[in-house]
Amino acid sequence: MTNGQPTPETPAMPTSTEVVSPPRQNRSLGGSRHKARELTLQALYQSEISGDGIHRAVDQLCEENASGQADLLYFKTIASGTWQRRAELDEWIAKAAINWSLQRISTIDLSILRQGVYELLAEPDLPIRVVINEAIELSKRYGGDGSRTFVNGVMDRLASQIRPVGVELVPQPLPCATDPVPSAITI
Repeated sequence: MTNGQPTPETPAMPTSTEVVSPPRQNRSLGGSRHKARELTLQALYQSEISGDGIHRAVDQLCEENASGQADLLYFKTIASGTWQRRAELDEWIAKAAINWSLQRISTIDLSILRQGVYELLAEPDLPIRVVINEAIELSKRYGGDGSRTFVNGVMDRLASQIRPVGVELVPQPLPCATDPVPSAITI
């Protein structure tokens, strides 16, 4: 921020007077995965700009968000996994960002794309549309002009490369104790 105004590289954060809708809760893990993705973006961005490792940013953001609004376990997993695999993720992004070098992509957009690609690779049970929609939402909120369109296009290309149509995993329900036990086939 310069003189209190957001720049293309620094996202505008909501002020106390802005109305922010409450995040949807992930009941199984006690917090919002959307908020975890926002924290991941903040940690990745802060680490990239400062040159510090991800752990300092993760610890700081966990302390600041200990109130339970974010799924902190998911945040830690996505943030550290994305940071550790940056080189691999950048290769994917470079292939999909047609006519764009990584150096031309803003730090915010690159951080959004990295975490989206990481989720596509590391979270096979997470539907593609969820990953892409979350990346688009982050780009609308924190990115600059044209960020949403750019992130959407790159994520769509990446999704088709990483998880080709028809290959997406569909979670299978576990059998219940009350399901009939298959009997021997008799002829």
